[in-house]
Amino acid sequence: MSLFHPTGPRVGSLLSGSIRQAAMTVARRDHGTPSESDGAPASTVVEARTSGPSAAPSLGPSFRSSEVIRVEHLAVSYRRSDGAEVRAVEDVSFSVREGEFVTLIGPSGCGKTSLLRVMGGLLRPAAGQVYVNDVLVKGPMPDAIAYVFQDFALFPWRTARANVEIALQLKRVPRGERRRRALDALDMVGLAEVADRFPRELSGGMQQRLAVARALVSNCGILLLDEPFGALDEQTRLVLGVQLSQLLESAGRTIVFVTHSLQEAVFLSDRILVLSHQPCRIKKTVEVPLPRPRGPDQVKSPAGQRIEAELFQLLYRESLV
Repeated sequence: MSLFHPTGPRVGSLLSGSIRQAAMTVARRDHGTPSESDGAPASTVVEARTSGPSAAPSLGPSFRSSEVIRVEHLAVSYRRSDGAEVRAVEDVSFSVREGEFVTLIGPSGCGKTSLLRVMGGLLRPAAGQVYVNDVLVKGPMPDAIAYVFQDFALFPWRTARANVEIALQLKRVPRGERRRRALDALDMVGLAEVADRFPRELSGGMQQRLAVARALVSNCGILLLDEPFGALDEQTRLVLGVQLSQLLESAGRTIVFVTHSLQEAVFLSDRILVLSHQPCRIKKTVEVPLPRPRGPDQVKSPAGQRIEAELFQLLYRESLV
């Protein structure tokens, strides 16, 4: 499920017409009715409808061989308020295999989010291209990609369960099935007991988990996650990290993940792309050969600590540039 905010200034203008219209229809229908209604979240919207892989892939060293994401010579530019052009991303190329968990780390402001948005069809590149399932990305792909933004983007007049249900509602999933799947997703992130509360009644961390639940309710094959655990405490981040890892193993999801936490990157990833300062380039690709399923102890193992130390040194040297 793709989380697109139909009214938010950052994302709304990037939506394709059909997606935006569907989201606004739901928002208009619900506006002024702070009851639960059919269920829907303001910040999101649209679920990827690719049938998710049904069989769990063999993880660790043997992924499914097919590439589901291919980034070729990507460049991203933007103009500052003074009119000067800034090159945020320069000549970035990589691919992601089916069932793989790839993490992007790099200095703050280096272009990680810009890169992720181009992959999700929310931002046009200045050069290069992105292919998803061998299809050129020209805009949002709600039938293929679920996106979790850094902000919560929730419909304030809808309950937690109703926020999770929005993409299923737009797909015309029957009410009973919507409710069941939404409750399952809320349970996965530890929010089943607050399903009937409104966003204003939830803590910041709980709202962030609610945004993650909206993505997990989808059956799409690709999840793009932009620092989804940034507002959470370490214990909750660890629990959700374990759940994400389990999701990857059980459902064969392909995940591209942005984080600033080195420990989180080591714990979750199969590969880590270390990015440079702007203009963002791939400084190094670090493999994480730790076996799955993983537990917290593996991150603290000698192998896990060596990988974390390597990442620290790469980023530290980059900070001195």
